Amino acid sequence: EGAEPLYRRALAIREKALGPDHPDTATSLNNLARLLLDTGVPSEALDLSRRAAVSGHAERNTYLRALQASDSPSKPLLAESFSVVQSTSTSEAGSALASLSARFGAGNSELAALVREEQDTGTRERALDKLFLAEVGKPSQERNSNREETLKAQIAEVKARLATIRDRLAADFPDYAELSRPKPLALEEAQKLLKDDEALIIIDTALTDDGGDYAWAVTRETAEWRKVEAAKGAMANLTGLISDLRATVSTRSRGATAADADGEGSEGSGFRTAFDIYRSILGPLEPIFSEKKHLIFVLNGPMTSLPPHVLVTRDPSSKEIGEVAWLIRDHAITVLPTVSSLKLLR
Repeated sequence: EGAEPLYRRALAIREKALGPDHPDTATSLNNLARLLLDTGVPSEALDLSRRAAVSGHAERNTYLRALQASDSPSKPLLAESFSVVQSTSTSEAGSALASLSARFGAGNSELAALVREEQDTGTRERALDKLFLAEVGKPSQERNSNREETLKAQIAEVKARLATIRDRLAADFPDYAELSRPKPLALEEAQKLLKDDEALIIIDTALTDDGGDYAWAVTRETAEWRKVEAAKGAMANLTGLISDLRATVSTRSRGATAADADGEGSEGSGFRTAFDIYRSILGPLEPIFSEKKHLIFVLNGPMTSLPPHVLVTRDPSSKEIGEVAWLIRDHAITVLPTVSSLKLLR
């Protein structure tokens, strides 16, 4: 109860001093939203998360929790969650694509010149913002209003230039812009890009204390999202489980069965781990994608290091490795770095 008025005061101070779109203002919005979720006020928490999203600084887990707690119609919330996960989560592969700019900026082409200007302008914006924060953070008797206004004007000018550069990149070099700075793909657009025998599956594992792990399954006809419900501690140890599973698969011991050994890290326990991961994350969504022959995955968090091909869809007890129901037996599988790269492929 004591925290809420302090959070609201901090938000008001930052909005007045820094403006509604500053990352520090978004931090206050996210803090207050998280508190309101914990105290049972999800509707205002969702409004605050949406405000933070306008500047591109919404806190992923708070936003998704607020959507799940909302009593609004489920279809718009599903579409919004689909956008949120793309805006707030980036796989390692997606991050690598986003850093393409360093490579493209090294040449002498028109694209290289634009990329270098974008980098330099972004650096200039961050430097000016740092100066501005230092200025407004001074004691009131030391603050210089003229200096603050000058910095504000310079920041606005740099931001406008940065927007112009990015607009030109999008217009003249759309493939590069899509790869380096992907925009969220709307749910309806993603469904239109999918073929009749395809399903898009997003697994976003954040490993937060309050269990912020989610999965989406999307086909041309339908879509659904679920929070991953697993035994306490199971998802927290996901990194270790995946490591054990990879070691199991790499042994390729054709003669072993899933019941051969009880020791940790054994081949049998690896099969069971693959089944448990599948059952916890994808099991509830199976009715959406089970009849589709081609599964297209986008993986974030620890799941990035796991080839989904080796997930096990049915209980592997007493099965030899050649009899295990690997996911790849029933589906062709593609792994994409981002949802938006589906648009580039099509």
